[in-house]
Amino acid sequence: MTPHPPPPPLLPARDLKAAVSRAQKEKNRAVAIMVTAAHCPWCGLVVEEQLIPRIRSRSGPALDVVVFDIADSQTVLILQPNTRPEAGSTERSGPSPKTSPGPSPADLRFTPARWAENHGYRVAPTVAMVGKDAEPLFPPLVGYSSRDFYGAYLDDQIVRANRYWNQTA
Repeated sequence: MTPHPPPPPLLPARDLKAAVSRAQKEKNRAVAIMVTAAHCPWCGLVVEEQLIPRIRSRSGPALDVVVFDIADSQTVLILQPNTRPEAGSTERSGPSPKTSPGPSPADLRFTPARWAENHGYRVAPTVAMVGKDAEPLFPPLVGYSSRDFYGAYLDDQIVRANRYWNQTA
């Protein structure tokens, strides 16, 4: 199953490494992974009402949102957490890619589906601010029940994630 490309300006899963690299180089940025599903009616609302306005905003930290389809077990992502990641190092593989359940000293290999499963993310939409090893920095935003509260929680997480990247850059 090939996942549908995310709407601009969201990034496809294969761009995770580039987003992490950008956050390591720039001072005013945060990286989020949005777990989506083809059957999710709320995902589009989160994207249109919450994420795109913050991505396009010129105030506050910049935000890169990488979309992980909860069913995508084809795209193998590779991160080297102890070095600066370089863009364009993703691989496509057959139905059973090699993945690891957690970080290893040399690199991290996982699929979007495996990443979501390993973190217990079974509900779409789920938005998690992540660090250089693609691990969530704090509990994610799950579902979309209240537009007002969601926006405030999202803003808080973006600011907190930006603080993390400023300390690690």
